[in-house]
Amino acid sequence: MKLIRYAIRKEDLHSLLQTIGVLQKSERVLAVNNLDLTDPNHDVVVVTVTTEAAVTPGTDRASWSEVQLQNRLTELAVLEDVATRQLRMIVEELYKLREFISIREASDAESGNEVPDSVERNIRDQIRRLLSGEEM
Repeated sequence: MKLIRYAIRKEDLHSLLQTIGVLQKSERVLAVNNLDLTDPNHDVVVVTVTTEAAVTPGTDRASWSEVQLQNRLTELAVLEDVATRQLRMIVEELYKLREFISIREASDAESGNEVPDSVERNIRDQIRRLLSGEEM
């Protein structure tokens, strides 16, 4: 599998989302649900936004107002919740995939065939795609 990472400036992302009507001028993006992007069954991607002005995390918190402190705390709590839910879903899917692979490998080992069942299935699927003219 080939993975490519692109970086986009936050200003450009905000401009893009404003152009397509997802984001208002007074809003800024807090989070995007990455699992929505990877799941072919999801037609939409959840984007969490805020209307509060951003505070710079690296600055001296002693100079922040009570409102800025509370806003940053709320932002971080929202981000923690999003990340935790996504992590749980990832861990659950990883567990299921590993379990499936383990069961398949055990089945292949028990079958005693010279060609493992999974390899045979893969060959059959590729031949079917070739004969039907599907892209591989």
